[in-house]
Amino acid sequence: MLSKSTEYAIRALVFVQLRNWEQKRPGVGEIAKEIEAPEAYTAKILQILTKNKLVDSAKGRGGGFFFDENTFEI
Repeated sequence: MLSKSTEYAIRALVFVQLRNWEQKRPGVGEIAKEIEAPEAYTAKILQILTKNKLVDSAKGRGGGFFFDENTFEI
């Protein structure tokens, strides 16, 4: 059985990839709403995923979370 954090992380990664295929970069709020998780908790999970280079992020206008095309496939 997966922990809640692991479940949210997997759901977030899948959602980010789906949005990336649409040429969009979702933000924390959009991801949290989609995976039905608290925003602060989602932000912490995404911070860990970014730190471990499973997903990339960009700040500012046009920013959000995305997968770098030059990175290995998960």
